[in-house]
Amino acid sequence: MTRTIHVYNLKGEKLQDSLQFSSLPKKIKGSLLHQMAVDYLAKKRSGSANTKTRSEVSGGGRKPWAQKGTGRARAGSTRSPLFRGGGVIFGPKPRKYGGIYTKQFKKAALRSALLNKSKTWFVLKEIEAKHGKTKEVVELLKHFKVKSALFVDEKISDLFLRATRNIKEVKAISLNSVNVYDLLKYEAFFISLKAGKKLAEVLG
Repeated sequence: MTRTIHVYNLKGEKLQDSLQFSSLPKKIKGSLLHQMAVDYLAKKRSGSANTKTRSEVSGGGRKPWAQKGTGRARAGSTRSPLFRGGGVIFGPKPRKYGGIYTKQFKKAALRSALLNKSKTWFVLKEIEAKHGKTKEVVELLKHFKVKSALFVDEKISDLFLRATRNIKEVKAISLNSVNVYDLLKYEAFFISLKAGKKLAEVLG
């Protein structure tokens, strides 16, 4: 499915330029969006939960009592999980929670996310805040009548990052950080013309 997207300036005025996206699907695939959104959140987990096994806890180097004659159950070490202060059986260990997906799968999910944003997807001639002021971004949002937005450029300038820092409902990221979760989270999606052309190439 081919989609033509008009290009705007920072005042919300339509320009003569346009951007062609030829790889968008005909239907939004909700299952793909769900999997990639859950995966994004899973990868943000620190995964630092940790317990010590019997080989890691201290002490218990010698046999606590004789094998026979005490009337007690036999024991070889106080590091056994049966003892207080002993190791933990099958306890949590540091790990990564995210899944592994193919490039094809990720691209398909991203295409669906873009199709989902078709009504609030804007291509800007350039993304900039000349003075690095929050007011500049607030005015931009007013021109397009949106309250929350994701801004994507090849490389976000320091001035624009500074201008968006104090706005809770705005996020600015570079092109290589585009993800399904952010596309679903924010009301509008703004991308620069240069970054848009590269994204169209990558998605085929």
